[in-house]
Amino acid sequence: MLEEFEKEINASKDNFYLLNTIGTGLFLIYSLFEFCSFLKFVFQHFLIVIKIDAKTILWSSELVGFVLFFILFSYLFNYFYDFKNKVSKKLLISSVTTFLVIIMLQFLFSYFGVSYLYENYSSAYDFYYDNVDGHYQLNIVITLIPILEYIIIAYFFITKRKPKIN
Repeated sequence: MLEEFEKEINASKDNFYLLNTIGTGLFLIYSLFEFCSFLKFVFQHFLIVIKIDAKTILWSSELVGFVLFFILFSYLFNYFYDFKNKVSKKLLISSVTTFLVIIMLQFLFSYFGVSYLYENYSSAYDFYYDNVDGHYQLNIVITLIPILEYIIIAYFFITKRKPKIN
């Protein structure tokens, strides 16, 4: 009877650890995607305000977002790959909080920042939107970048697995 109780406690600890690990990983990945998307969005609006060519804005903002994603994902993956402590509830709460803060920043910038920029730099936005038309092939290529990001994630997880010793 005591052995069954100990097995049940160990199973619940394993389930708790598994759920914490999955939840932490999910929220860290979502936070990373949203953070890179947010910085790409801010950079894009910065380039619009300084009246850069529309094609350059499309390419450079996507490139900045992709490079930032690659650097941060590589760093975070290697950091957590060698992480000695088990995933804790505190880390899970931190990753959820980080995600929510990033989402709030996106909302605030989209609502207040873009409105402010459009009111004060409307000629720059008119210039951008007048010149962005006709770059449909470029937009098709740019839509492949998120797929490339998922391929990078898969590559890291497949190549960095520790071999199981039987």
